[in-house]
Amino acid sequence: MQSTERKLVVLDVGNTAVKAALFEGGKLFSLFTVPTARASEELPLQLKNLSGTPLAYASVVPEVSRLIDKLFPQSFSVSRAQKLPINVNYGSKMGADRLAAMSALHHFESYVVVSCGTATVIDAVKEKEFVGGYILPGLYTMAEALREKTALLPEVKEFKTLKPGRSTRECISAGILAATVGAVKAVVEHIGIEPNRVFLTGGAAKDVGRVTGWRLVEGLVLRGIVTLYLLNKGGKIPPTVYLP
Repeated sequence: MQSTERKLVVLDVGNTAVKAALFEGGKLFSLFTVPTARASEELPLQLKNLSGTPLAYASVVPEVSRLIDKLFPQSFSVSRAQKLPINVNYGSKMGADRLAAMSALHHFESYVVVSCGTATVIDAVKEKEFVGGYILPGLYTMAEALREKTALLPEVKEFKTLKPGRSTRECISAGILAATVGAVKAVVEHIGIEPNRVFLTGGAAKDVGRVTGWRLVEGLVLRGIVTLYLLNKGGKIPPTVYLP
C-alpha cells in the first residue's frame, strides 16, 4: 500500500485535551477533541467504530496510554526507542509530544519549537541535532499561580499585547506574555537560530504568535506522529504532512 493511501488514526494526548485526527490520502483530517480528564469515558465511545484501523499516538499521560494500548493492542506509541529523523541525546525520558513536534519539522536543518500549553516547552534543533530544551510555566499556569498565591491579584485569562499595563489585570497579562516571549528570544539568540525558524504550537500559541509574528502550526504534534509512524513502518512521508 502506498503511504498516501494509508488510513491511520492519530492521537495527541496532552495534559488538558486529547486531540484525534484521521490520516488518509496523504492528509490529516480532524476527528474530535475530548478533555483528558474524561478520556476514560470518552475515548472508548469515540474510537469504537475505528477499531479495525491502525492507530498511532503520542501521550504524556500514562493512564491514557494504558487505555489506548488496551483498546488498540497493536498501536504505535511515539518514544525515543524508535527511529527518529533527528539526533536526540537526552539524559532522561523525553515527552512523546516533544519528540513528535520536533520530528514534524525535520525537513528544516535548524529550528526552535515552542509548545504553549500547561507548560511552555522550548526545544532547539541545530543541524538536525537536538541541542537542548527549556521548560517554564505556561501562560495560563502563571496567571493561575498568581491568583492562587496572592490575596488581591485578579484572575487573568487574556494575553493580547506587550504594551505596558495601566491596570493590575493589564500588568499581569503583559508581564506574563513578556516573560514567555523574552524567554524564547533569549533561546533563539543563545542557540543562534534564525527568528523565522521559530514555530509555535499548543493552546496558547495564538497569544504568543499575535505579538511576535512567529509561525503558528496547527496540529504540529499530530503531523509529527504521522511522520514517525511512516518513518518506522517503511512508508514514504508525503509532502502534505509537512508545513502547509
